[in-house]
Amino acid sequence: MERYNSIQEGLAELKKRNTGNKKVHALLTFQHKNSKMSRDCFLFESVEDAGAQLIKKYDQLKLSNLQRGDIPAAIAARQVAIDAELSEGDPAELGVVAEGHAEEFLISFFDTAVAMVKDIKFVTIYLTHSPCTVNDRKPSHSLPGWPTSCTAKLSKLAADNPKYHFSIVFMEKFGGLAGNDTPQAHLKQLSGARANLSFIHINASPPYERA
Repeated sequence: MERYNSIQEGLAELKKRNTGNKKVHALLTFQHKNSKMSRDCFLFESVEDAGAQLIKKYDQLKLSNLQRGDIPAAIAARQVAIDAELSEGDPAELGVVAEGHAEEFLISFFDTAVAMVKDIKFVTIYLTHSPCTVNDRKPSHSLPGWPTSCTAKLSKLAADNPKYHFSIVFMEKFGGLAGNDTPQAHLKQLSGARANLSFIHINASPPYERA
């Protein structure tokens, strides 16, 4: 999590990271009851699973110069090595940190942020990519006690905080929404059409893979 002293600064960083970056980022912002925007905003980024982190960290786990027919066996053998490494060693000593989607880290920090900002009426969450759904290849699952997928988690966040209105603003369409001409309506339906939750798409560029 990174904290910024103005929404303009936070949004500038969000847009910067959306250029050529496959990681999903989320910016949490607030509007007070007196309609003034809070200066404080908070930026979160996705973290790959432990195996992907180890592959990036250790050159010997990277695959190269393989014939197409050898790739499946090489991937399987690498996964065995990764699993063995993780089972025997301390993840922290291996440089592995907790995985999760940016939205999951934001949700974990939400109550803390609310206590810091105070007197909130509106919550706007800016995303580099639309929240994942249960139909996507890797729906989020790293937040204990919360439903699978970030769309479902954001719906629960809105349900748990009915006195706030949540706007989810996303730049890119992710996963199954890539070819959807009405992503806002689709996400609204999937989230249970809650009165205090809306989705806004502000860019029509092609999607990236989610970490």
